[in-house]
Amino acid sequence: MSILQKEFYFIRHGEVCFNVDSNLTHELDPSLTPRGIKQALSVQTMIDQLTIQTICVSPLKRALETKVIIAKNIKCQSIVINELEECSTEVWNKMVSCTDSISDNVCDFFNQAQMGINKALSYPGPVLIIDHGGIHWAMCNLMNIQGYEKKIGNCELVKFNFSDSLEWTATPFNLSCVI
Repeated sequence: MSILQKEFYFIRHGEVCFNVDSNLTHELDPSLTPRGIKQALSVQTMIDQLTIQTICVSPLKRALETKVIIAKNIKCQSIVINELEECSTEVWNKMVSCTDSISDNVCDFFNQAQMGINKALSYPGPVLIIDHGGIHWAMCNLMNIQGYEKKIGNCELVKFNFSDSLEWTATPFNLSCVI
């Protein structure tokens, strides 16, 4: 199974406490920091200009809070997709370590990410997916995107498209206004 070949937008949630201090990972579902709220507010106008038909979001608080802020003026259906939930710190560290062998839990997370993205893309589009860095990393690997940074910053917006050359492309928006 592969990723459905359909244009969509992806944005990572705003900053949370463990984006600032990795020792705070004990809080599994933190809220946005004041800076995370500012980041989301800073991209709201750009999001308003997109022709979004469906918003799909992770069930975690930071993604849901980001959605409330950035989609305030968008009138479309909003779907929570459990498979878009972030990976554990252990899986993240294994994913980005660039080893040739993929552990079972990383493989399981890739399968989860693929299922979540495909579920999101089954809705009318363009779809906006509000999610996490781990899902973004897994998705970029699954789509075999070349020449693009797989790590994504907080509230970075990217357009994904399946090109005429039968390859996925990722086009980041210039968000110099992001705090």
